[in-house]
Amino acid sequence: MDKERNEILADRFINNEMKPEERILFCQEMEQNKDLREFVALRKLIVEGELIAAEQKARHAMEQSSTVHHKTR
Repeated sequence: MDKERNEILADRFINNEMKPEERILFCQEMEQNKDLREFVALRKLIVEGELIAAEQKARHAMEQSSTVHHKTR
Protein backbone atom coordinates (compact mmCIF):
# COMPACT_ATOMS: atom_id res chain seq x y z
CA MET A 1 0.00 0.00 0.00
CA ASP A 2 1.51 3.32 -1.12
CA LYS A 3 0.89 5.47 1.96
CA GLU A 4 1.48 8.85 0.32
CA ARG A 5 -0.84 8.04 -2.59
CA ASN A 6 -3.49 6.72 -0.23
CA GLU A 7 -3.26 9.80 2.01
CA ILE A 8 -3.80 12.09 -0.96
CA LEU A 9 -6.67 10.04 -2.36
CA ALA A 10 -8.27 9.52 1.07
CA ASP A 11 -8.16 13.26 1.77
CA ARG A 12 -9.62 14.06 -1.64
CA PHE A 13 -12.33 11.43 -1.06
CA ILE A 14 -13.19 12.72 2.42
CA ASN A 15 -13.26 16.34 1.24
CA ASN A 16 -15.41 15.52 -1.81
CA GLU A 17 -12.71 16.78 -4.17
CA MET A 18 -12.90 13.85 -6.60
CA LYS A 19 -14.65 13.91 -9.94
CA PRO A 20 -17.63 11.51 -9.96
CA GLU A 21 -15.88 8.89 -12.13
CA GLU A 22 -12.75 9.08 -9.95
CA ARG A 23 -14.86 8.66 -6.81
CA ILE A 24 -16.56 5.58 -8.30
CA LEU A 25 -13.20 3.98 -9.09
CA PHE A 26 -11.87 4.79 -5.62
CA CYS A 27 -14.98 3.30 -3.97
CA GLN A 28 -14.53 0.17 -6.06
CA GLU A 29 -10.90 -0.01 -4.98
CA MET A 30 -11.94 0.33 -1.31
CA GLU A 31 -14.49 -2.46 -1.74
CA GLN A 32 -11.70 -4.77 -2.90
CA ASN A 33 -9.04 -3.59 -0.46
CA LYS A 34 -9.73 -3.93 3.26
CA ASP A 35 -6.50 -2.13 4.22
CA LEU A 36 -7.42 0.87 2.08
CA ARG A 37 -10.95 0.90 3.52
CA GLU A 38 -9.56 0.89 7.06
CA PHE A 39 -7.00 3.55 6.15
CA VAL A 40 -9.73 5.86 4.80
CA ALA A 41 -11.87 5.29 7.91
CA LEU A 42 -8.95 6.19 10.19
CA ARG A 43 -8.05 9.20 8.06
CA LYS A 44 -11.66 10.40 8.31
CA LEU A 45 -11.52 10.16 12.10
CA ILE A 46 -8.31 12.20 12.12
CA VAL A 47 -9.83 14.88 9.89
CA GLU A 48 -12.97 15.03 12.05
CA GLY A 49 -10.82 15.34 15.18
CA GLU A 50 -8.84 18.17 13.61
CA LEU A 51 -12.05 19.99 12.67
CA ILE A 52 -13.43 19.61 16.19
CA ALA A 53 -10.18 20.89 17.70
CA ALA A 54 -10.13 23.89 15.33
CA GLU A 55 -13.75 24.66 16.15
CA GLN A 56 -13.06 24.52 19.88
CA LYS A 57 -10.01 26.75 19.47
CA ALA A 58 -12.02 29.29 17.46
CA ARG A 59 -14.86 29.21 19.99
CA HIS A 60 -12.39 29.76 22.84
CA ALA A 61 -10.77 32.69 20.99
CA MET A 62 -14.19 34.25 20.41
CA GLU A 63 -15.10 33.84 24.07
CA GLN A 64 -11.80 35.42 25.11
CA SER A 65 -12.32 38.27 22.67
CA SER A 66 -15.83 38.82 23.97
CA THR A 67 -14.62 38.83 27.57
CA VAL A 68 -11.87 41.36 26.80
CA HIS A 69 -14.30 43.51 24.80
CA HIS A 70 -16.82 43.60 27.67
CA LYS A 71 -14.13 44.48 30.23
CA THR A 72 -12.94 47.47 28.21
CA ARG A 73 -16.36 49.08 28.10
